[in-house]
Amino acid sequence: MHIVWSGCIWGGVQTVAGEDSFSIVNRNIVRALHRIGADVRLDAWEVWEWNPSYREKFLGFDLLLALSQREKDFSDAVTIRHSWPVCNPYYDARLSWNTIKGRVRIGFFIWESEHMPRPWVDAAADVDMIIAISPFSASRIEQELRSYGVPTPVQAIPLGVDRRLFHPAFPPRILDVTRSFRFLYVGGWQIRKGTDILLEAYLGEFSDADDVTLVVQSRGEENPVWTAALPPHAPHILIVRDSIPEMEMGGVYTACHCLVHPTRLEGFGMTMLEAMACGVPVLCSDVGGQRVFADERNAILLPTYEEQYQFPFDLRGTAYHVEVAVLRQAMREVFQGRYGSKRIEEGLRTAEAFSWERCAKQIVECVESL
Repeated sequence: MHIVWSGCIWGGVQTVAGEDSFSIVNRNIVRALHRIGADVRLDAWEVWEWNPSYREKFLGFDLLLALSQREKDFSDAVTIRHSWPVCNPYYDARLSWNTIKGRVRIGFFIWESEHMPRPWVDAAADVDMIIAISPFSASRIEQELRSYGVPTPVQAIPLGVDRRLFHPAFPPRILDVTRSFRFLYVGGWQIRKGTDILLEAYLGEFSDADDVTLVVQSRGEENPVWTAALPPHAPHILIVRDSIPEMEMGGVYTACHCLVHPTRLEGFGMTMLEAMACGVPVLCSDVGGQRVFADERNAILLPTYEEQYQFPFDLRGTAYHVEVAVLRQAMREVFQGRYGSKRIEEGLRTAEAFSWERCAKQIVECVESL
């Protein structure tokens, strides 16, 4: 019996090669499964080709290529597919869970919302197990499935961080900025991530007289909203639109002084864990998947209140909103040096505990249980 990991490796439709969260997770888990000695083969699918130039961008390119070429015996395989349960209308319907082949079929699922489209619920009934990326995500998925009478077990297995790529000694990336203090946000413009809250807080609390920059690493996306119609004397914002190889991303964190992430809904929050691994202070919401690793000892947790939120697929439900005034005060305190070294030390210890090898071992344990 062997494990077949099914999913995208370099990216999907309308994404920069290798920088979408599905691809990042898949590459890390497959590499970790191989490192712990699991018999893993890769069923890679996407629009991107196996471009030889990726050798310089991504860790273990040749290993991933070799694992994708290994023979797969689906009659005796445990197949884990990382995708939405039903991919229509955004992706190829052949990649949905109802096409998984294998003796044991597991759906791996990144999801933050408390509701799912009904076709997803039906597809979830056809797999042997669902793996979610945090207790927060698992509880939301499980509650939705049980409300429809679907008994498929849901297992929470938190993700990890590769400390070879994210550590405090990583050489800082040279940024086109002269301001001494740099806040950081990693990701595209998404209301779910609280980018509107972050922008309002930053523009309200600081001005161009402050020695501060908000660095936005947009993962290659264009984000005109960040800099559109800024008020007079607005504080400085730097949008890093370059596609940064994963083997250089650690330098973005170490070039900055605080990661800010006032997310409304988060399945796990890899960027927050990566920042901790780099010794960078973290400001984040007090509700979400990040709470599996973020607490009062290693981060500043921003209190939230519940709000109704419009999810994708015309679904409505509960999200968690950070008060702008609270975020403004927290950013000012960090800017003034009132974060504390103990939180940074605790963040480093937390990152050590959340390795991809730990994640891979828990996946193998799930496979063995089935």
